[in-house]
Amino acid sequence: MVQFSSLLIATTACLFAEAAYSTPGLVMSSRRHRPTRPYGPDLGEELTLWETYNNMDEGTFNTSERAITFRVLKRIAVGSIGRVYGIDCRNIACNELGPVVLKHYYSNIGPDIERNNLARIGELKAVGSIDGDEYTLMTQWNGVYFTELPTYLRLSQSPQENFDALVDFVNSAFLMTARDAEEHLINHHILHGDINEYNILFQESEGKIISAKLVDWEDSRIISTRKVYLTLLFPYFLERTPSYILYS
Repeated sequence: MVQFSSLLIATTACLFAEAAYSTPGLVMSSRRHRPTRPYGPDLGEELTLWETYNNMDEGTFNTSERAITFRVLKRIAVGSIGRVYGIDCRNIACNELGPVVLKHYYSNIGPDIERNNLARIGELKAVGSIDGDEYTLMTQWNGVYFTELPTYLRLSQSPQENFDALVDFVNSAFLMTARDAEEHLINHHILHGDINEYNILFQESEGKIISAKLVDWEDSRIISTRKVYLTLLFPYFLERTPSYILYS
């Protein structure tokens, strides 16, 4: 059966092939704050955060005095450093942010890094600390995991009969993912750092993948301008890799 996770491992390897670096001045505290609410906010709870102004060139942000008020909806995802929830806006300022989701962090180790990365790509919308717990509002992207796509589910019911179609479908997912990663690399000089099947949301139409969006930016890395030439590896990589990593 076609293994999509193998494609993502290969994509990650490509992205990091020549991007080794060190981050001067980055100090992580060994003292980990435990949230006062380890299971996250309650369903229907009303919270207020503060809108951010993003400096995309530097990957930093400032908070404003504009309050963003909303109700917490059901949990929609669980990540390595926090849980993600839907929200229902309760004021005009929140509605003006566009589609967003809420992230509640397990500790205070991680929010600042992810927030700066989100600011770098323009997806940070609001932040706040409530009773020692850290929250972030970020851009919401529509889509599902690759293994939840209707076409994949249909083809994978008979993998031997549909092998060629599966190969084409997985290849298209791989190409869409690589293009999104490449776009962020070129436009923002940022490497995602954790490309896996749970960090990509796909959309399809009429049996074809039409979009792939990378999410969860807590492990991302900013690279220097001179290392953006890494993208020149993509044509060679995209042309030759799929045949080696697809198997039944």
